[in-house]
Amino acid sequence: MVSEDAGKNLCSFGVGCFHFQALTDLSGEDGPKRYFEHLKEFLHRDNLVKDVEIIDAENEVVFGGLPDQDLGDGSFTDVRYVYPYLQKASIRFTIAMPPRIQKEYLSEFRSPLVSENFEVHVAYGHQSPVAYVKPEHVESDPSKAVAMLWKYMKKNWSSDGKIQFFMLGPSPFHADFFVAKKDIDNAEIRYKEQFGYDEVLIEIPKKISDEFSFDLAIYRLTSELSIFYRTVKMSNKINRRFELISNEIDANLDQEILNSKKKIRVNSGIDAYASLIRLEKIDSDIQSLGHAVRGYQSRVVQQFGDLALEKKILEVLGELKKTPIQSYKNIVSTLKERNSTHSANKTAIISAFIGVVLGFLLQQGTEILSEPKTSSVLSADQDTK
Repeated sequence: MVSEDAGKNLCSFGVGCFHFQALTDLSGEDGPKRYFEHLKEFLHRDNLVKDVEIIDAENEVVFGGLPDQDLGDGSFTDVRYVYPYLQKASIRFTIAMPPRIQKEYLSEFRSPLVSENFEVHVAYGHQSPVAYVKPEHVESDPSKAVAMLWKYMKKNWSSDGKIQFFMLGPSPFHADFFVAKKDIDNAEIRYKEQFGYDEVLIEIPKKISDEFSFDLAIYRLTSELSIFYRTVKMSNKINRRFELISNEIDANLDQEILNSKKKIRVNSGIDAYASLIRLEKIDSDIQSLGHAVRGYQSRVVQQFGDLALEKKILEVLGELKKTPIQSYKNIVSTLKERNSTHSANKTAIISAFIGVVLGFLLQQGTEILSEPKTSSVLSADQDTK
Protein backbone atom coordinates (compact mmCIF):
# COMPACT_ATOMS: atom_id res chain seq x y z
CA MET A 1 0.00 0.00 0.00
CA VAL A 2 1.52 3.33 -1.07
CA SER A 3 0.44 6.81 -0.08
CA GLU A 4 -0.77 8.68 -3.16
CA ASP A 5 0.58 11.96 -1.79
CA ALA A 6 3.99 10.77 -0.69
CA GLY A 7 4.72 8.51 -3.62
CA LYS A 8 6.56 5.97 -1.47
CA ASN A 9 6.63 4.44 1.97
CA LEU A 10 9.17 5.48 4.59
CA CYS A 11 9.23 2.10 6.28
CA SER A 12 7.32 -1.13 6.70
CA PHE A 13 6.84 -3.40 9.71
CA GLY A 14 4.94 -6.30 11.20
CA VAL A 15 3.46 -6.62 14.69
CA GLY A 16 3.38 -9.31 17.34
CA CYS A 17 3.17 -9.78 21.08
CA PHE A 18 6.59 -10.46 22.67
CA HIS A 19 7.37 -10.41 26.37
CA PHE A 20 10.56 -10.99 28.36
CA GLN A 21 9.27 -12.54 31.57
CA ALA A 22 11.20 -11.90 34.78
CA LEU A 23 11.75 -15.09 36.78
CA THR A 24 13.10 -13.37 39.91
CA ASP A 25 11.43 -11.06 42.39
CA LEU A 26 11.78 -7.41 41.34
CA SER A 27 10.35 -5.80 44.45
CA GLY A 28 12.14 -2.76 45.80
CA GLU A 29 13.15 0.56 44.32
CA ASP A 30 15.93 -1.01 42.26
CA GLY A 31 13.57 -3.62 40.76
CA PRO A 32 13.35 -2.01 37.30
CA LYS A 33 17.11 -1.46 37.18
CA ARG A 34 17.77 -5.13 37.98
CA TYR A 35 15.24 -6.23 35.38
CA PHE A 36 16.82 -4.13 32.64
CA GLU A 37 20.29 -5.41 33.56
CA HIS A 38 19.06 -9.01 33.40
CA LEU A 39 17.30 -8.31 30.11
CA LYS A 40 20.42 -6.85 28.51
CA GLU A 41 22.44 -9.88 29.64
CA PHE A 42 19.76 -12.16 28.20
CA LEU A 43 19.73 -10.43 24.81
CA HIS A 44 23.49 -10.06 24.53
CA ARG A 45 23.94 -13.83 24.77
CA ASP A 46 23.02 -13.89 21.07
CA ASN A 47 25.81 -12.55 18.86
CA LEU A 48 23.22 -11.57 16.26
CA VAL A 49 21.73 -8.98 18.64
CA LYS A 50 23.11 -5.45 18.86
CA ASP A 51 22.10 -1.90 19.84
CA VAL A 52 20.07 -2.95 22.88
CA GLU A 53 18.37 0.11 24.33
CA ILE A 54 15.88 0.67 27.15
CA ILE A 55 13.91 3.83 26.40
CA ASP A 56 12.50 6.00 29.22
CA ALA A 57 13.82 3.66 31.90
CA GLU A 58 14.67 6.34 34.49
CA ASN A 59 11.24 6.71 36.10
CA GLU A 60 9.94 3.19 35.54
CA VAL A 61 8.24 1.28 38.34
CA VAL A 62 7.41 -2.43 38.47
CA PHE A 63 3.73 -3.36 38.20
CA GLY A 64 2.49 -6.81 39.11
CA GLY A 65 4.04 -9.50 41.25
CA LEU A 66 6.17 -12.55 40.62
CA PRO A 67 3.71 -15.33 39.66
CA ASP A 68 3.72 -18.43 41.83
CA GLN A 69 2.23 -20.63 39.09
CA ASP A 70 4.35 -22.68 36.69
CA LEU A 71 4.82 -20.74 33.46
CA GLY A 72 5.99 -23.80 31.55
CA ASP A 73 9.19 -24.28 29.60
CA GLY A 74 8.54 -21.54 27.06
CA SER A 75 7.29 -23.96 24.42
CA PHE A 76 3.77 -22.55 24.58
CA THR A 77 2.99 -19.65 22.29
CA ASP A 78 1.00 -17.80 24.90
CA VAL A 79 1.84 -14.81 27.09
CA ARG A 80 0.17 -16.19 30.23
CA TYR A 81 1.23 -13.61 32.79
CA VAL A 82 3.09 -10.34 32.20
CA TYR A 83 5.75 -9.58 34.82
CA PRO A 84 7.00 -6.96 35.04
CA TYR A 85 4.41 -4.77 33.38
CA LEU A 86 6.18 -1.63 32.18
CA GLN A 87 4.14 1.57 32.16
CA LYS A 88 6.70 3.97 30.69
CA ALA A 89 9.78 2.16 29.40
CA SER A 90 10.08 0.32 26.10
CA ILE A 91 12.68 -2.09 24.74
CA ARG A 92 14.51 -1.71 21.46
CA PHE A 93 17.23 -3.79 19.81
CA THR A 94 18.43 -4.87 16.37
CA ILE A 95 18.92 -8.45 15.29
CA ALA A 96 20.75 -9.67 12.16
CA MET A 97 19.06 -12.36 10.08
CA PRO A 98 21.17 -13.34 7.03
CA PRO A 99 19.33 -15.12 4.17
CA ARG A 100 20.68 -18.55 5.19
CA ILE A 101 19.11 -18.14 8.67
CA GLN A 102 15.91 -16.71 7.24
CA LYS A 103 15.43 -19.78 5.06
CA GLU A 104 15.70 -22.00 8.12
CA TYR A 105 12.79 -20.26 9.87
CA LEU A 106 10.54 -19.44 6.94
CA SER A 107 8.13 -21.83 5.28
CA GLU A 108 9.34 -23.45 2.08
CA PHE A 109 6.98 -21.39 -0.07
CA ARG A 110 8.14 -18.07 1.46
CA SER A 111 11.33 -16.51 0.09
CA PRO A 112 13.79 -14.58 2.33
CA LEU A 113 13.36 -10.85 2.75
CA VAL A 114 15.73 -8.35 1.16
CA SER A 115 16.58 -6.95 4.59
CA GLU A 116 19.15 -8.65 6.81
CA ASN A 117 18.80 -6.42 9.88
CA PHE A 118 15.57 -5.99 11.83
CA GLU A 119 14.73 -3.46 14.51
CA VAL A 120 12.54 -4.86 17.29
CA HIS A 121 10.63 -2.43 19.48
CA VAL A 122 8.56 -3.76 22.42
CA ALA A 123 6.12 -1.19 23.80
CA TYR A 124 3.73 -1.76 26.70
CA GLY A 125 0.21 -0.49 26.13
CA HIS A 126 -2.41 -0.38 28.86
CA GLN A 127 -3.42 -4.01 28.34
CA SER A 128 -0.60 -6.03 26.75
CA PRO A 129 2.94 -5.73 25.35
CA VAL A 130 3.18 -5.06 21.61
CA ALA A 131 6.22 -5.93 19.46
CA TYR A 132 7.03 -4.05 16.27
CA VAL A 133 9.51 -5.65 13.86
CA LYS A 134 10.85 -3.21 11.25
CA PRO A 135 13.13 -4.46 8.43
CA GLU A 136 15.99 -2.15 7.44
CA HIS A 137 14.47 -1.83 3.93
CA VAL A 138 10.85 -1.32 2.94
CA GLU A 139 9.42 -4.80 2.32
CA SER A 140 6.19 -5.71 0.58
CA ASP A 141 5.40 -8.34 3.23
CA PRO A 142 7.13 -7.19 6.47
CA SER A 143 4.91 -9.39 8.65
CA LYS A 144 7.04 -12.27 7.41
CA ALA A 145 9.81 -10.95 9.67
CA VAL A 146 7.63 -11.41 12.77
CA ALA A 147 6.98 -15.08 12.02
CA MET A 148 10.63 -15.67 11.27
CA LEU A 149 11.89 -13.96 14.43
CA TRP A 150 9.55 -15.59 16.93
CA LYS A 151 10.44 -19.03 15.60
CA TYR A 152 14.13 -18.18 15.89
CA MET A 153 13.71 -16.78 19.41
CA LYS A 154 11.66 -19.73 20.65
CA LYS A 155 14.33 -22.14 19.48
CA ASN A 156 17.46 -20.26 20.50
CA TRP A 157 16.55 -18.00 23.40
CA SER A 158 16.17 -20.45 26.27
CA SER A 159 15.70 -19.18 29.80
CA ASP A 160 18.82 -18.15 31.73
CA GLY A 161 17.08 -18.44 35.10
CA LYS A 162 16.33 -14.71 35.23
CA ILE A 163 14.51 -14.03 31.95
CA GLN A 164 12.28 -16.17 29.76
CA PHE A 165 10.94 -15.24 26.34
CA PHE A 166 7.22 -15.60 25.67
CA MET A 167 5.03 -14.63 22.76
CA LEU A 168 1.37 -14.74 21.84
CA GLY A 169 0.45 -16.33 18.59
CA PRO A 170 1.44 -17.49 16.19
CA SER A 171 0.85 -14.08 14.53
CA PRO A 172 -2.81 -13.49 15.46
CA PHE A 173 -2.78 -10.04 13.79
CA HIS A 174 -2.42 -10.82 10.09
CA ALA A 175 -1.46 -7.50 8.48
CA ASP A 176 1.46 -5.68 6.88
CA PHE A 177 2.06 -2.11 8.07
CA PHE A 178 3.47 0.81 6.09
CA VAL A 179 4.37 4.39 7.05
CA ALA A 180 4.18 7.29 4.59
CA LYS A 181 4.16 11.10 4.68
CA LYS A 182 1.14 13.24 3.79
CA ASP A 183 0.12 16.87 4.01
CA ILE A 184 -2.12 16.45 7.06
CA ASP A 185 -2.22 17.82 10.63
CA ASN A 186 -2.56 14.54 12.53
CA ALA A 187 -1.63 10.93 11.86
CA GLU A 188 -4.26 8.97 9.97
CA ILE A 189 -4.67 5.23 9.50
CA ARG A 190 -6.13 3.52 6.45
CA TYR A 191 -7.02 -0.15 6.74
CA LYS A 192 -7.32 -2.31 3.63
CA GLU A 193 -8.79 -5.80 3.86
CA GLN A 194 -7.57 -8.30 1.31
CA PHE A 195 -6.97 -12.00 0.78
CA GLY A 196 -4.19 -13.29 3.03
CA TYR A 197 -2.66 -10.48 5.03
CA ASP A 198 -4.44 -7.13 5.30
CA GLU A 199 -2.56 -3.87 4.75
CA VAL A 200 -2.43 -0.91 7.13
CA LEU A 201 -1.11 2.47 6.02
CA ILE A 202 -0.15 5.00 8.70
CA GLU A 203 0.04 8.45 7.17
CA ILE A 204 2.26 10.88 9.09
CA PRO A 205 2.16 14.69 8.80
CA LYS A 206 4.94 16.04 6.57
CA LYS A 207 6.10 18.32 9.37
CA ILE A 208 7.27 15.24 11.33
CA SER A 209 10.85 14.26 10.54
CA ASP A 210 11.51 10.89 8.94
CA GLU A 211 13.51 9.90 12.01
CA PHE A 212 10.47 10.15 14.30
CA SER A 213 7.82 8.91 11.86
CA PHE A 214 8.15 5.28 13.00
CA ASP A 215 7.97 6.36 16.66
CA LEU A 216 4.79 8.31 15.96
CA ALA A 217 3.29 5.27 14.24
CA ILE A 218 4.10 3.19 17.32
CA TYR A 219 2.54 5.79 19.58
CA ARG A 220 -0.67 5.82 17.52
CA LEU A 221 -1.02 2.04 17.22
CA THR A 222 0.10 0.69 20.61
CA SER A 223 -3.12 1.37 22.55
CA GLU A 224 -5.33 -0.46 20.05
CA LEU A 225 -2.91 -3.30 19.41
CA SER A 226 -2.54 -3.72 23.16
CA ILE A 227 -6.33 -4.10 23.46
CA PHE A 228 -6.33 -6.56 20.56
CA TYR A 229 -3.64 -8.81 22.11
CA ARG A 230 -5.28 -8.73 25.52
CA THR A 231 -8.57 -9.73 23.90
CA VAL A 232 -6.81 -12.62 22.13
CA LYS A 233 -5.11 -13.66 25.36
CA MET A 234 -8.38 -13.66 27.35
CA SER A 235 -10.18 -15.41 24.49
CA ASN A 236 -7.54 -18.16 24.52
CA LYS A 237 -7.97 -18.54 28.27
CA ILE A 238 -11.76 -18.81 28.01
CA ASN A 239 -11.49 -21.28 25.12
CA ARG A 240 -9.17 -23.51 27.16
CA ARG A 241 -11.68 -23.56 30.02
CA PHE A 242 -14.54 -24.38 27.66
CA GLU A 243 -12.51 -27.10 25.94
CA LEU A 244 -11.84 -28.72 29.31
CA ILE A 245 -15.47 -28.88 30.39
CA SER A 246 -16.80 -29.76 26.92
CA ASN A 247 -14.37 -32.70 26.76
CA GLU A 248 -15.64 -33.90 30.14
CA ILE A 249 -19.25 -33.66 28.98
CA ASP A 250 -18.47 -35.38 25.66
CA ALA A 251 -16.72 -38.24 27.46
CA ASN A 252 -19.72 -38.76 29.75
CA LEU A 253 -22.10 -38.55 26.83
CA ASP A 254 -20.13 -41.22 24.96
CA GLN A 255 -20.34 -43.43 28.03
CA GLU A 256 -24.08 -42.83 28.25
CA ILE A 257 -24.51 -43.95 24.64
CA LEU A 258 -22.38 -47.04 25.28
CA ASN A 259 -24.39 -47.94 28.38
CA SER A 260 -27.61 -47.48 26.45
CA LYS A 261 -26.48 -49.94 23.77
CA LYS A 262 -25.62 -52.45 26.50
CA LYS A 263 -28.99 -51.76 28.16
CA ILE A 264 -27.18 -50.63 31.30
CA ARG A 265 -28.97 -47.88 33.19
CA VAL A 266 -26.62 -45.93 35.49
CA ASN A 267 -26.48 -42.27 36.38
CA SER A 268 -24.10 -40.03 34.45
CA GLY A 269 -20.71 -39.58 36.08
CA ILE A 270 -20.83 -35.83 35.54
CA ASP A 271 -21.73 -33.36 38.28
CA ALA A 272 -24.56 -31.58 36.48
CA TYR A 273 -24.87 -28.71 38.95
CA ALA A 274 -21.13 -27.96 38.94
CA SER A 275 -20.98 -28.22 35.14
CA LEU A 276 -23.85 -25.79 34.66
CA ILE A 277 -22.22 -23.32 37.01
CA ARG A 278 -18.92 -23.57 35.13
CA LEU A 279 -20.68 -23.00 31.82
CA GLU A 280 -22.55 -20.01 33.24
CA LYS A 281 -19.25 -18.55 34.47
CA ILE A 282 -17.70 -18.90 31.01
CA ASP A 283 -20.74 -17.22 29.47
CA SER A 284 -20.47 -14.41 32.02
CA ASP A 285 -16.75 -13.95 31.35
CA ILE A 286 -17.39 -13.60 27.61
CA GLN A 287 -19.93 -10.85 28.29
CA SER A 288 -17.55 -9.15 30.75
CA LEU A 289 -14.70 -9.23 28.23
CA GLY A 290 -16.86 -7.53 25.62
CA HIS A 291 -17.84 -4.86 28.13
CA ALA A 292 -14.21 -4.29 29.15
CA VAL A 293 -13.08 -3.99 25.52
CA ARG A 294 -15.71 -1.34 24.85
CA GLY A 295 -14.38 0.58 27.85
CA TYR A 296 -10.79 0.36 26.60
CA GLN A 297 -11.83 1.45 23.13
CA SER A 298 -13.66 4.50 24.46
CA ARG A 299 -10.38 5.71 25.97
CA VAL A 300 -8.67 5.35 22.58
CA VAL A 301 -11.43 7.41 20.97
CA GLN A 302 -11.00 10.07 23.63
CA GLN A 303 -7.25 10.17 22.94
CA PHE A 304 -7.15 9.90 19.13
CA GLY A 305 -10.69 10.65 17.99
CA ASP A 306 -11.36 7.30 16.28
CA LEU A 307 -10.63 3.59 16.18
CA ALA A 308 -8.42 2.23 13.41
CA LEU A 309 -8.31 -1.47 14.27
CA GLU A 310 -11.77 -2.05 15.74
CA LYS A 311 -12.74 -4.63 13.14
CA LYS A 312 -9.90 -6.99 14.12
CA ILE A 313 -10.88 -6.80 17.79
CA LEU A 314 -14.55 -7.40 17.00
CA GLU A 315 -13.57 -10.46 14.94
CA VAL A 316 -11.96 -12.03 18.02
CA LEU A 317 -15.00 -11.26 20.17
CA GLY A 318 -17.30 -12.51 17.43
CA GLU A 319 -15.56 -15.88 17.26
CA LEU A 320 -15.66 -16.15 21.05
CA LYS A 321 -19.41 -15.52 21.09
CA LYS A 322 -19.85 -18.48 18.73
CA THR A 323 -18.73 -20.82 21.52
CA PRO A 324 -21.59 -23.36 21.82
CA ILE A 325 -22.18 -22.80 25.52
CA GLN A 326 -25.96 -23.02 25.32
CA SER A 327 -25.78 -26.34 23.46
CA TYR A 328 -23.71 -27.84 26.26
CA LYS A 329 -26.01 -26.36 28.88
CA ASN A 330 -28.88 -28.17 27.15
CA ILE A 331 -26.94 -31.45 27.14
CA VAL A 332 -26.09 -31.17 30.84
CA SER A 333 -29.69 -30.21 31.69
CA THR A 334 -30.98 -33.23 29.77
CA LEU A 335 -28.57 -35.55 31.58
CA LYS A 336 -29.52 -33.96 34.88
CA GLU A 337 -33.25 -34.41 34.20
CA ARG A 338 -32.78 -37.98 33.02
CA ASN A 339 -30.68 -38.83 36.05
CA SER A 340 -33.32 -37.28 38.32
CA THR A 341 -36.06 -39.33 36.63
CA HIS A 342 -33.92 -42.45 36.81
CA SER A 343 -33.23 -41.81 40.49
CA ALA A 344 -36.92 -41.20 41.17
CA ASN A 345 -37.91 -44.43 39.39
CA LYS A 346 -35.19 -46.31 41.20
CA THR A 347 -36.41 -44.90 44.51
CA ALA A 348 -39.99 -45.88 43.70
CA ILE A 349 -38.93 -49.42 42.80
CA ILE A 350 -36.86 -49.74 45.94
CA SER A 351 -39.72 -48.37 48.05
CA ALA A 352 -42.16 -50.81 46.46
CA PHE A 353 -39.75 -53.68 47.01
CA ILE A 354 -39.26 -52.68 50.65
CA GLY A 355 -43.03 -52.46 51.02
CA VAL A 356 -43.47 -55.98 49.66
CA VAL A 357 -40.71 -57.30 51.91
CA LEU A 358 -42.15 -55.57 54.96
CA GLY A 359 -45.63 -56.86 54.13
CA PHE A 360 -44.30 -60.38 53.80
CA LEU A 361 -42.38 -60.10 57.05
CA LEU A 362 -45.40 -58.73 58.86
CA GLN A 363 -47.53 -61.59 57.55
CA GLN A 364 -44.92 -64.11 58.59
CA GLY A 365 -44.62 -62.45 61.96
CA THR A 366 -48.35 -62.67 62.49
CA GLU A 367 -48.37 -66.38 61.67
CA ILE A 368 -45.40 -67.03 63.94
CA LEU A 369 -47.02 -65.16 66.79
CA SER A 370 -50.20 -67.17 66.40
CA GLU A 371 -48.46 -70.61 66.36
CA PRO A 372 -47.68 -70.93 70.12
CA LYS A 373 -51.33 -70.32 71.01
CA THR A 374 -52.51 -73.15 68.77
CA SER A 375 -49.90 -75.55 70.17
CA SER A 376 -51.01 -74.85 73.77
CA VAL A 377 -54.62 -75.70 72.95
CA LEU A 378 -53.59 -78.98 71.36
CA SER A 379 -51.45 -79.87 74.36
CA ALA A 380 -54.33 -79.17 76.69
CA ASP A 381 -56.65 -81.43 74.68
CA GLN A 382 -54.12 -84.23 74.75
CA ASP A 383 -53.70 -83.93 78.52
CA THR A 384 -57.42 -84.11 79.00
CA LYS A 385 -57.59 -87.27 77.03
